[in-house]
Amino acid sequence: MARDNRAIDYRRFGAQVQQPLPGPVALPENQKVERPKQEGRPYFKYVLGALLVFALVMTMIANSAKLTKLTKQSADIESKITALETEARVLETKRDKMYSLTFVEEYATSRLGMVKSDNTNIVCVNLSKPENITVSGGTRSTPSLLSAIVSGFEKIVEFFN
Repeated sequence: MARDNRAIDYRRFGAQVQQPLPGPVALPENQKVERPKQEGRPYFKYVLGALLVFALVMTMIANSAKLTKLTKQSADIESKITALETEARVLETKRDKMYSLTFVEEYATSRLGMVKSDNTNIVCVNLSKPENITVSGGTRSTPSLLSAIVSGFEKIVEFFN
């Protein structure tokens, strides 16, 4: 190491002279005593910071609770949608079954007593006498011209079937 040629001031390490403290001072009775103001209170910053952190944590907890609630509602709604879609498929299947030809035929024959028509079920009726209509009073009348035309047309259509 190289020696430093600077001079050292040993006076600053020497005994220091202390100033005597002032003694108690008598105050006049009617004067206010003003205390010197302290420069900023450091604990105020810490309290404010702690309050901000507390507010942030409480906000996060509240938002988390709300998110959990909404997630549960969403899951409930999705399960209801799934159940309703299943029910819709079942109802569509029932509807398709009810409108099918086999179901209609079965219902007509079993519940309504209808018979499926074929050539053996057709009975031809020969009316040798003209049609007579009996009115509830017991009087007979012959059909009018219009009804005779309609019945004739019906017979022609029946013949071609």
